[in-house]
Amino acid sequence: MTGPATGDVGERLEFSGTFGADGVTFPPTVITVTRKVVSPDGTVTMKGLMKLSPAADGSFSFSDTPTTAGEHTYNVTLAGGSAVEPTKTTTWSPSISRPRSIPTPG
Repeated sequence: MTGPATGDVGERLEFSGTFGADGVTFPPTVITVTRKVVSPDGTVTMKGLMKLSPAADGSFSFSDTPTTAGEHTYNVTLAGGSAVEPTKTTTWSPSISRPRSIPTPG
């Protein structure tokens, strides 16, 4: 999976990736996206963000707009089965900052 290494609160982040190998056609299946946030004060929260269907080649993409600062970990899990490779998870961990305030002229 790929995505930004850093971002700001309120900034839309775009992620993409592929499960599988060249030439593999995926039957209909589900990808689950979850997000874990460790805030600057150490508070940990987890949230299920969405479920997606990968393209026939196993590729996927999604976006998220963080509302809090901290270390974010996005887990993307492919539900495995007999027709697809076993359950598989990929992760991406950007660091999210509060936007810098713009000084007002004065």
